[in-house]
Amino acid sequence: MEHCVTQILSICMLFAKCFVRLLNSDPSDFNGGTPITEEFFIENISGRHNEDLCHILLSDWEIQRSRKFMEDQEAMFQRFVSEQLQPMKGLQKLRKWIEDCRFEKSCCY
Repeated sequence: MEHCVTQILSICMLFAKCFVRLLNSDPSDFNGGTPITEEFFIENISGRHNEDLCHILLSDWEIQRSRKFMEDQEAMFQRFVSEQLQPMKGLQKLRKWIEDCRFEKSCCY
């Protein structure tokens, strides 16, 4: 069992590094061209809900407009994920291994 835990921790760290890199690899800006640096991303964006991001990134917009923008962005992302995103190679094998080790799981969409 200890071997399973060590393996899953290593895999989780790898996935976390890849995921953060994927999300933070597009040089974007806001507020009239202010760059979104890695530090800004970590402090203000990472892990926040869309409602929070409305106030942080779109603070000069009316709240209804910023909420609508975030809802549209979320719908576009969900559409992209369901239509174009393919599982990472080996993901199904990893899921089976997690089940075989009887680790607790949480659900995400």
